[in-house]
Amino acid sequence: MKIVELTEEHLARLALLPAQASIGACLSDIGYAKELCGYESFAGLEEGRIVCASGIVPTWRGSNVAWALLSAMSMRTMVELTHAVKTWLGDYDGRLETWVDARHPGHVRWAEKLGFEREGLMRKFLPDGGDAFLYARVN
Repeated sequence: MKIVELTEEHLARLALLPAQASIGACLSDIGYAKELCGYESFAGLEEGRIVCASGIVPTWRGSNVAWALLSAMSMRTMVELTHAVKTWLGDYDGRLETWVDARHPGHVRWAEKLGFEREGLMRKFLPDGGDAFLYARVN
């Protein structure tokens, strides 16, 4: 897997997992794609195809939000993708949180493999009204 700096083009070409479709719609609706590319972020490429987009958005000093958008192809490269994200996150200093769709056990398992611990449930948090778990890594 090749890791490159994220661009708006990567986000536009990323064929999201159906479970993340409502999040993908938000990227274009509010111009969020351009903003995400301005923060620490990357795209994972496999055979020239975009497997994932991921990044970290600061909330305030010492606290950040990690995010990841995955394509269907990511399932075939999950071991390599997990290793790449773990390496990229490293020993990130401070609080790093992420929000995980509570309806998708595979997403929950991935967050836990990446070293995040569940802190709570956020009801009706997702763009489609779904619940999300709040996960965090604190170093």
